[in-house]
Amino acid sequence: MPRGKRCIAHTHTSITAEEYHHVQPQARGGLTKPENMVWLCASAHSDVHYFLDEIERRAKHHELHPELVPGVFAATFGPKVRQVARLGWSRYAVAFIAGHLDAHALIWSSSGEPREDQPMVPPYWLATRRTESEHWLSRARVHLAEHRAMTEGEILL
Repeated sequence: MPRGKRCIAHTHTSITAEEYHHVQPQARGGLTKPENMVWLCASAHSDVHYFLDEIERRAKHHELHPELVPGVFAATFGPKVRQVARLGWSRYAVAFIAGHLDAHALIWSSSGEPREDQPMVPPYWLATRRTESEHWLSRARVHLAEHRAMTEGEILL
């Protein structure tokens, strides 16, 4: 993990752990481009995603202006954390509210972590007791067998 004093949310007097943050989260369609990236300390990065998840929760409950998280909750975050979160929200809010991101957003939080309030889809290998590559290899074998049977049937006719 990189270390430095480049966090835009907090002023650090000593070198601290830093992370690149996607202003529009990757889990919400954000790209890894310079105009979508900022440096945050690990604490601010976590806070921004937590704040974004609260905005999304309010948006799902059809609250007017969900980005204006009220009073006590918002006050626990610094003004720059709120600013970065609201900027990110402004970049994908329309798609989120229209439901274009909803299938993904139901399961994954803005940080890309599984949501605690939603049932998780089990990993593929757990649900099928085999790896994804084993699944596709099996499907290919079935497809090949069907293709051979069809071809042999055509020759016999």
